[in-house]
Amino acid sequence: MWPWKAAYSEVPQVRDIARAIVLLTDECGHYIRTETSATGSFSFDWTPAGCELGQITVYSVTDTDKVGVGRWNNGPIASASELTNLSADYRAYSYSRTFDIDDAQDGLNLGTITVPQSSDAARGFFIMNNMRDALAYYNAMPGVAKSELPKINVEHTEGLKPANVSCNEAGWGDLLGFNFYSFGIDPGFIHIPWDCADFGFDSHAHVHETVHYFHRHFLRENPSYNQFGEGMSNAHAALILGSGWMSTAGPGLLENLDVNSRQACWDGQSWASRIDTFDDHADCLESGDTPGFPQAAAWDPNLANQGWLPRIVYDLSTAAGDEDLTRFIVAGQSPGGCGGACEFGQFDTVSGNTQALDDVLIQYLGGDAANGENPNYVDRGLDGLDLTDLLDGFICRGHATSSEVEAIAATAMGLDYDGSGAPSDCAHPSD
Repeated sequence: MWPWKAAYSEVPQVRDIARAIVLLTDECGHYIRTETSATGSFSFDWTPAGCELGQITVYSVTDTDKVGVGRWNNGPIASASELTNLSADYRAYSYSRTFDIDDAQDGLNLGTITVPQSSDAARGFFIMNNMRDALAYYNAMPGVAKSELPKINVEHTEGLKPANVSCNEAGWGDLLGFNFYSFGIDPGFIHIPWDCADFGFDSHAHVHETVHYFHRHFLRENPSYNQFGEGMSNAHAALILGSGWMSTAGPGLLENLDVNSRQACWDGQSWASRIDTFDDHADCLESGDTPGFPQAAAWDPNLANQGWLPRIVYDLSTAAGDEDLTRFIVAGQSPGGCGGACEFGQFDTVSGNTQALDDVLIQYLGGDAANGENPNYVDRGLDGLDLTDLLDGFICRGHATSSEVEAIAATAMGLDYDGSGAPSDCAHPSD
């Protein structure tokens, strides 16, 4: 399955619990609140007297960066419609350390407190950390003010699913078993599942949902899920995290965005099925068929397909060249019979970066927030935001030439994109 997908293993890491609310309480009724620093440290000015025990508690909530992570308080639910935006319905994750007050009379250094991964609180702090990183990224985009970023409220709950409900049943099989962002519940509401699919320690999944949140608040329209939103969220999350590998369907697998195709099974006449797992790959071989990488147009020429958009965005937003795969089987050819026509060489010649992508999203595809809409925006391709509009933005904003974009989307991938039709001038009033 290499280089499209690869097996992965989890390696525990240590992160600072930054900007989290921390409380000092004691048996005498003292209640002192502060936040941890950017490196996770904290201190209190406090005069202990007359009590035996004190307690430090850190919560998965930050006021400075407007993030809260909690679990649902009200037991199992059958559908997402039962979730609310009421703080009383949730309980933040927390971790506590108790100490003897006598030891603090002349000052007390608790040293480094490590929250073990086995503690539920580690999930809350890990998710909060990823949400903070995403918000910091958005806050650095052109014209974006921190005041325009609604607080992100994440629900992550073990036991949310009723015991008598299958993960395949309606409500769970079609929604609650997946990560989602819901503006309808709250402008910053994100659900990270636990019961049917545990995404508690999946950074890509966490940041992916914040991209949907960003789209809803900063693009000129809330984009169609399949036409733009899902594919763009996959690509942007990977770029924010600085990795071309994203979590995807298939146990123990990661998917490589720097491959401009998807592996499928050639049955002698057509690409019969997509290969998603090692079992799929083995089944293809056992059937006497051939695994291969079809050109995008040979597999699915639909420009709206979310699977092609993130691969193109990744190429446009990263350094040129060094493609992990340059040979794609074109339409009408088989894996064993396609010669030079299937070799495209290093087709990515765009020396891109995330700043270029962010400029296109805000200054060309942006809405009323940030710097406001671009009056020179032209809706080409499908109705509403789509891959065509994004590619046009890279060209008309000066981040890539028409030939550079076509080399990726039209030549290598075979998609029907004509860069000469992009607007010749899409200057933004704030430029």
